[in-house]
Amino acid sequence: MFNKAIRLPAVIICLITVINLFGVCAQAMTTQNDYSEFIHYRAPLTHTYRKLTTDKELNVVYFGGSVTAGYGSTNASDYSWRALSMDWLSDSFPTAKIKFVNTAIGESGTYLGTYRVEADVIAQKPDLLFIEYAINDRYKGSSEEQAALQYETIVREVRTALPECDIVTLLVTDQNAAKLLPDLYPTAAGHERIAAAYQIPTVNVGASLVSSMNDPDSEWSNYFIDIVHPTDAGYQLYFNCLEEFLYNSLLATDFSGKTETHSLPAQQSNYLLDGHRLSLFGTAMRPYIVSMSGFRFNSGMYYGPDQTPHNGYYYADSSTENPQITFRFTGTDFAIWTNFYDLSQISVSLDDGPEQVMPCDRHAPTVLAQDIPSGDHTITVKPLVYESSAGGQMKIGAVFVRDSLYRTLKYPVPVDVLQGDINRDGYLDVRDLVRLKKNIANGVLADLNADGETNAEDIRIEKQKLLAPAVNEDDDNQYEIDW
Repeated sequence: MFNKAIRLPAVIICLITVINLFGVCAQAMTTQNDYSEFIHYRAPLTHTYRKLTTDKELNVVYFGGSVTAGYGSTNASDYSWRALSMDWLSDSFPTAKIKFVNTAIGESGTYLGTYRVEADVIAQKPDLLFIEYAINDRYKGSSEEQAALQYETIVREVRTALPECDIVTLLVTDQNAAKLLPDLYPTAAGHERIAAAYQIPTVNVGASLVSSMNDPDSEWSNYFIDIVHPTDAGYQLYFNCLEEFLYNSLLATDFSGKTETHSLPAQQSNYLLDGHRLSLFGTAMRPYIVSMSGFRFNSGMYYGPDQTPHNGYYYADSSTENPQITFRFTGTDFAIWTNFYDLSQISVSLDDGPEQVMPCDRHAPTVLAQDIPSGDHTITVKPLVYESSAGGQMKIGAVFVRDSLYRTLKYPVPVDVLQGDINRDGYLDVRDLVRLKKNIANGVLADLNADGETNAEDIRIEKQKLLAPAVNEDDDNQYEIDW
């Protein structure tokens, strides 16, 4: 059995206790620099320090994937990096009452995180938030830009709702990403770029672990049970790097004159993944179900850690003949959170149209409709092939809806322009197409798909709107918009 190590000697722990009991300036402690090349400190953890030393209470939330959950450890409650950081905070500030909330879910990334952030993070009111999602964004297939967009959506919403909350981002690794070092793998680079803009500290525990090996290929199994999940020894090395960050940030920093409120920088991504967003878990799906056959509801836990469980799901057994379920929604994007992965198959029909057979996503959620015209829609899902890991059932634990027409833009565009009325005269006609082409030629923004650019794609969308709008005929070449 791997024994949990505590790097700080007992005399140092006693000294820390005296410091916190009697208010000795934290500047008296000497900084540690064994892992400095893997740490970006950025904005200090002023709010966390005050909560620990003055209010004597702190609320810590961990938001990430299976590495944050502690998968691979012989006992995640004792030996994961999350557990070790909990012990360090408790030992270093013994007079503070610290609440730790684990919201980590395996096989989830920042795309699912954008739908979970309100209920699983903001509602917990963290003073200190740890985010670890870059490696799972890599597994979902997100590009650097997509990972940056998804990560920014999360941190911007947290910063808007909880401007004093300190955020720390961890970057972990896998055996393939390790070969790219010293360069960051693309999704990690996306997170790092946004973290720098928001002055969020990042701790590259993955790079620190790999740097400790002489030959990563031959030594990998000493620290990982597979390509990505650490052993107890691997989690200890992850934590050693994080411990230096925590020590320097909370015990060797002079907080005199430091402000607790984090300023909100200019939005980095062209848009955010918000826009009338709905996260419908469990029974919240019920009002949006038009019909179902062969599906039933189970009120038990669908997924999630004990502290933030997601209860209730609709399910169909593989023995049921032709099960199907139809949802209604208003928006442009629709996704399901299901236990089906990429070896399963489902049939999807949008607005009673032709059925499309598709696999589900390896990393939740599975997107069934994206960038369709904003409005009221129905979508029907039929399970076809049940992979063995599904246990003979298709489960749907949540459905997610967004409307890109109302998402937050870096460069806001009036809604009527998004709807196609480029010249904003209240009508949709050929003159809007002419104006759009002039705007492109003159570099004027008329961004119908809200991607931050005006280009040929916007012309294509405008032509579609002209060919099939909902209109009241006014004369031969002019139509009044009736959206």
